Amino acid sequence: MPDRPSMVVSFCWTIIETICKIILADRNTPMDTNWKALKLISEAMECLSLGTNGDAGANAKLQSAAKPR
Repeated sequence: MPDRPSMVVSFCWTIIETICKIILADRNTPMDTNWKALKLISEAMECLSLGTNGDAGANAKLQSAAKPR
């Protein structure tokens, strides 16, 4: 959709929000219906223990997989 970049970005944000909601629901983590993508991403990453907040108990396997290559 080269002539509609804003639509593509909107679809991407929707996919990201949906994935985060699935992660949070799967882990029985309460979420606010007013949360937008950035808050959902933050909460999902924390729920996955990716160590983004300096958490000493980070899951090393998930943390390694989340690093850019």
